[in-house]
Amino acid sequence: MANGKMGIEDYMQQFVLGINYYFHGFNQYITMDVSLLQRNIKDASNAEAAEVGMTAADFDSVKENDWRFRVMYQFWF
Repeated sequence: MANGKMGIEDYMQQFVLGINYYFHGFNQYITMDVSLLQRNIKDASNAEAAEVGMTAADFDSVKENDWRFRVMYQFWF
């Protein structure tokens, strides 16, 4: 993670909203979307950390939000 510690992914959720516009008989289109990826990262217990040769202090819990904005244009010959 950003603070140099490790984490165990508890769950991930992704939300995506997009729009497409086709023109010239579907030979060309432009698409735009925005995406939010949420990751919930939890601490490791002493037993879980020992299984990978680390201590529980090497792990941290955090919730991360990653945003993505994308625009694409496609032309079919």
